[in-house]
Amino acid sequence: MIFTTLDDFYVSNEDLAVSPSRKDGISADTERDQRIYGCELIQEAGILLRLPQAVMATGQVLLHRFYCKVSLVAHDVKKTAMACVWLATKLEENPRRMREMLSVFYRLDRRRQGKTTLPPLDVYGPVFEKWKSDVVTLERIMLRAFGFILHVEHPHKFVLNYLVVLEQHDHPESGLLQRAWNLANDSLRSTLCVRFKGEVVACGIIFLAARQLRIPLPEDPAWWDLFNVAKHDLLEVACEVLDLYKLPKAEYAPISKDAQREQRHAAALQQSAASPISGHPTPARSPGTISVGAVHKVEHVRGASAAPAGDPGSGNGVNSAGQSSSALHQTNGDARDDHSESSRSSKEAVDHQKQASVRSRSRSRSRSPARSKSRNRSRDRRTKLEEGYRDKHRDSSAPKERGSRQESDGREARRVVQFDPQRAKDRHQSRDGRSDKDKDRHKHSRSQSYPSRHHHTDERGYSRGSADRKRRRVD
Repeated sequence: MIFTTLDDFYVSNEDLAVSPSRKDGISADTERDQRIYGCELIQEAGILLRLPQAVMATGQVLLHRFYCKVSLVAHDVKKTAMACVWLATKLEENPRRMREMLSVFYRLDRRRQGKTTLPPLDVYGPVFEKWKSDVVTLERIMLRAFGFILHVEHPHKFVLNYLVVLEQHDHPESGLLQRAWNLANDSLRSTLCVRFKGEVVACGIIFLAARQLRIPLPEDPAWWDLFNVAKHDLLEVACEVLDLYKLPKAEYAPISKDAQREQRHAAALQQSAASPISGHPTPARSPGTISVGAVHKVEHVRGASAAPAGDPGSGNGVNSAGQSSSALHQTNGDARDDHSESSRSSKEAVDHQKQASVRSRSRSRSRSPARSKSRNRSRDRRTKLEEGYRDKHRDSSAPKERGSRQESDGREARRVVQFDPQRAKDRHQSRDGRSDKDKDRHKHSRSQSYPSRHHHTDERGYSRGSADRKRRRVD
């Protein structure tokens, strides 16, 4: 019998120290925080989707394995978490719809951003289409990176089996089984699943849970030797799990190229929203500057109330800043001219854009050749009818012959026909005044044209024609 093991995706500490993310300049703490953030996102999404724990555990293991192959700069952790859940539901044979999964991740994303409103995701909007395309594409990239080997061994089943061997599963009041199960779920946020096998992680979790609850386990001989686990590996797993509870809450960091591109796009949208005409943000004035209109208003009030401080009665006085009023008015006029020219140029640009959009829409709405041909035929037919009507009624005022249509005083035309009794009598005689000889000749010709088939019958009452037809049908 041949046994083939597929659970061979394990790396050492030295390999993690030179991971693709480290090569791209990401620090160890940032990489660890982003891994934890993605695992927490998968766990929360699985709870909202009502998925079994095995599906959520598989998704977290796939995330850690994927970032051992690729960098965090290449693929965003949010999109990777979506793809891991989507792939884990297929591996564990507990699928969910794409719109359900994306709706849950959309809600979690808005909640983590601190949004006050949580509207549902529009399944016909651009966000849904983009996320769906990203998830499907990332799923293919993950399958290619893993070589289509996706077998995962979780420590949960080993925890249950080892506690049965140690006869600790029959004591629910101790809480050892529940504590070990919780620690196994939390251990998935670290890189233990890609550094140690499930048996080693299970032994380290049982050791930590027993120490926390102060439950003695056999040590002479040591119980971990029964499962072929070294003590230093057991202690490393226990210390790694304890370090998770000392870390602050992981926050999202947009370090991927897609996330940075989305941030630049959002900033550009905010700038364009600040100035809808020119597309540039409105420049902010310093607190000490005064607008041109305000200066002109102040000078107008000064000239109306009192003369300048220079030559009394003249318009060439000097203000407090040392500038003559005429020069100030000239400066204000130039500023107003510049402002009007800039507003006029911006308005012309807007009008030009509107005209270009109208032309493009008219070009896009051009009719097809077949439709244009049919419309031309209808127009030609309508033109011919109108011309015929005009030719017919062009000489309506001229006298008409007997029996024609005449118009009088613009009223509806009526038919004028004079009754001729002799003509009516002749028509009646021509229709009903045939001679008997003509009637007999007409009857004889009709009987010769349509001979009957049913005059000759046999002894059974069947006509000869029908019998012949039956005989031909049988033959």
